[in-house]
Amino acid sequence: MWGAVSMFDAFMDLDAAGMQPLDHQSLEKLKKDFPGLPEAYFSFLEQYGFGDSGSLIFYEGPIALEDVYFKITAPARLLPFCDDGQGYVYCFDVADSGHVVCVDPRGDVEDVERETFLEFLFAYFGDEDGFGEGDGF
Repeated sequence: MWGAVSMFDAFMDLDAAGMQPLDHQSLEKLKKDFPGLPEAYFSFLEQYGFGDSGSLIFYEGPIALEDVYFKITAPARLLPFCDDGQGYVYCFDVADSGHVVCVDPRGDVEDVERETFLEFLFAYFGDEDGFGEGDGF
């Protein structure tokens, strides 16, 4: 669909040295287990994968919030996909079309500036116009 250039390459400044692309079998299993997640998320896992991007730590797939915060119980509709290593966990809200939300160290759920997964990535690693670096949140 994107040819030699992926949907990410044109505008993302992501250090993928600490990341590992997800293998095809694992990716297909995630797609089957989590059919409501954005296709861009699956494409990201296929191209970049999981691990430390330099500013965010991406998980091998969605995990339970309790796996990050031992004493915080969040609504089951939230599926964490990465964190910033400083206590903020980014999740898909599956009850809201995969809208990205942030759970802070207190367990409070906050909307982020960017709603979609791609917009979330652009805020960290680039911008929508393809110029400059993202500034995070």
